[in-house]
Amino acid sequence: MSESTTAAIKPHQPSSTATASWIAGVVVVICIAGFLTPSGWNFVAIALALTVLLLVLGRAIVGRPLGALVNEQNVMSLSRLQMVVWTVVILAAYLAYAFVRIATREPNPLDIKIDWHLLALMGISATSFVASPLILDTKKDKVPDPAATAKTALVAGEEVATVETNRQGTLYANTDKMDAQLTDLFQGDELGNTTHLDLAKLQMFFFTLIAAIAFIAMIIASLTARSPDLGSLPVLSDGFVAIFGISHAGYLSSKGLDHTMVK
Repeated sequence: MSESTTAAIKPHQPSSTATASWIAGVVVVICIAGFLTPSGWNFVAIALALTVLLLVLGRAIVGRPLGALVNEQNVMSLSRLQMVVWTVVILAAYLAYAFVRIATREPNPLDIKIDWHLLALMGISATSFVASPLILDTKKDKVPDPAATAKTALVAGEEVATVETNRQGTLYANTDKMDAQLTDLFQGDELGNTTHLDLAKLQMFFFTLIAAIAFIAMIIASLTARSPDLGSLPVLSDGFVAIFGISHAGYLSSKGLDHTMVK
């Protein structure tokens, strides 16, 4: 979490015209990459273009490129990161397949099947994204013990008054969006555990990373195959989806527990 004790000055944000130009440019790049880049590389180019688009929108709306990851407590959220990763990867894969099918004049180029394993994985991620803030909202009406606030301020190197002013119930919050850091992804959400490594978050991060890398490798392999079958997106195994679900269950259960002493 940030050690800043004063609100950061809001940075200059791009105009709506500049943002619109960036969006239009990204759309053009996606179309060019989809049709003119060799199969496999078209997926990489589209994924990079979508990433640039998210960075531009984050800068335009939140004031910083990684704004899509910043939540209501002005900290970076792991569930938001996961949604961003799967949005980019799956959308890029679908578009890459579609452009190749259009180029080869398939009768129904957009008829690309998505296996239930992938739908389950997307559903698990979406559930965490929705459930996480709902769980945290239950802690915004709680009043932390003054000793817990003082201890958090001491360990974080902040003033007690700053922690007290920024907190939302027992939830730790930063003063400004610019105070959010990547280390927030692995720290606890409450005053009582914000200065500790959250193992449930760490586990979910690694499972997300492994799943994304494996899925990307499968996409590139299918696109670069000598006789590619592009009628459906790659399929993940039953076991992996089950482990992924268990990891998310642990992540949400950890959020539901109280980690801060209250009055």
